[in-house]
Amino acid sequence: MNEEEVFAKRVESLALLDEYEPLLAKSQAEALTMYLRYDLSLGEIAEEKGISRAASFDAVKKGIAKLESFEASLHLLEIKRRRDRFFEEAKSCDKDELPKLIHEYKEDSTHGI
Repeated sequence: MNEEEVFAKRVESLALLDEYEPLLAKSQAEALTMYLRYDLSLGEIAEEKGISRAASFDAVKKGIAKLESFEASLHLLEIKRRRDRFFEEAKSCDKDELPKLIHEYKEDSTHGI
């Protein structure tokens, strides 16, 4: 993975954490918060939590997998992104095009993701 891909993965994981944090176990949420929001290393997380570096790695890895699993099942982040795109398009579209845009958005929402 190149640097851009690593950064994109981290940004995506952070967005997932923002969406699904309440569904995580407290220890996983804390580890992911330290890793993603505060940019602490696995060693720093281990030291802060009084666990091994391997345990901090495991908590982060499993936590991210859990976040991805939640999104695969619930699609909340994708729905939010689609809604945001709709509003951006709606703000900039011609008044005559708005009914068609609304119809397309409803169709998309009705048929799921």
